[in-house]
Amino acid sequence: MRSPRAQHAAVAALVILACAACTPGAAEPAASPTPSATVDPTTEPTAEPTLPPGGESYGTLEELRVALTGAGIDCPSLVDPAGIPDATESGWCPDYQWGLSIYPTVEARNHVLQLNVDSQEPQPFLVGTNWLLASASQYPLEELGQVGGVLGGIVWQSPEPFPE
Repeated sequence: MRSPRAQHAAVAALVILACAACTPGAAEPAASPTPSATVDPTTEPTAEPTLPPGGESYGTLEELRVALTGAGIDCPSLVDPAGIPDATESGWCPDYQWGLSIYPTVEARNHVLQLNVDSQEPQPFLVGTNWLLASASQYPLEELGQVGGVLGGIVWQSPEPFPE
């Protein structure tokens, strides 16, 4: 088991990567706000309306990556950042715009959300039954909502209660 310090360091790395687009010195935004180029606005949602509120449960990070790609996100492979606490698997798309993680239990997933709440700059997530997605885009709520329309899941941000 990792020490609390290592857990906080890993979550801090996730938050820093998620904030990359909104930090001073980052590239200036376009004249009019537009979603990140990683979301294809012409992609039609393909999820069945019978998905549970948390979306599908994924057995592997690769299954979640394939589903993310099916939602119009350019994610041909994954690179592994510092381990995310309690995750069975975690990784980032090569452009570091999308962070993905899989958890063995709801409690493990919610522990990461709590670490996010406790951080100095809490970030929103798309929360699934056993997974989390983080977006490092300039418009994360918009993009998480678009992806959630395909994968299911709940767009969550602090201080909202944790999804079941």
